[in-house]
Amino acid sequence: MLLPSLTKTQKLILFLLYKFRFITIHQFQKLLNHKDSRRIKEWLKDLKEKKYVYAIKDDKDVTKPYIYCLDTKARYILKESDDCDTAFLGRLYKEKTLTQNFINHCLFIVDIYLFFLSRKEKDENLHFLTQQD
Repeated sequence: MLLPSLTKTQKLILFLLYKFRFITIHQFQKLLNHKDSRRIKEWLKDLKEKKYVYAIKDDKDVTKPYIYCLDTKARYILKESDDCDTAFLGRLYKEKTLTQNFINHCLFIVDIYLFFLSRKEKDENLHFLTQQD
């Protein structure tokens, strides 16, 4: 299968979504150390068009940002890595139908990770494992 080409940062976005499962644009901005979110939105739009990521929109509250998760075609990119669990990759089609409570839980885990990143010293290492790790 011939896959569309992806940049290094787009592959990093896919691996971050693999690790945390659900991430908002603001969290991506902090994880990738970008001051402006326009470039990240372009990468996510491209990944969304190629069916690598799926954007969940809250119809009740239009002020909430999109929540991004992996889509089924991301399996082909992620299975090239030895670190990815093939059982999880087989369940990617269920990601967009998970409950709001679980999505909020995953977003909270990203916030905890970002908190620890902000508190660590420059020469320190941070070891943060999720269930996917």
